[in-house]
Amino acid sequence: MIKPTLLAPNILKIVAPTRLSTDDFDEMRLLVEPIVKEFGSIRLLIDASAVEGWDNIAAFESTPAS
Repeated sequence: MIKPTLLAPNILKIVAPTRLSTDDFDEMRLLVEPIVKEFGSIRLLIDASAVEGWDNIAAFESTPAS
């Protein structure tokens, strides 16, 4: 599970978990999309220092939904 922190109205910090899953990418999209819609852009800081890998190949191949 990612840990989001809104630093300012259009600045979001996300701390990635040790193992990434497809749900993490979906969760990130749900956090980012409303900010982009409201402000037109976003400043995104991703702390991936603890990431060791993916839960499975599906998470590795995960692509954003349109």
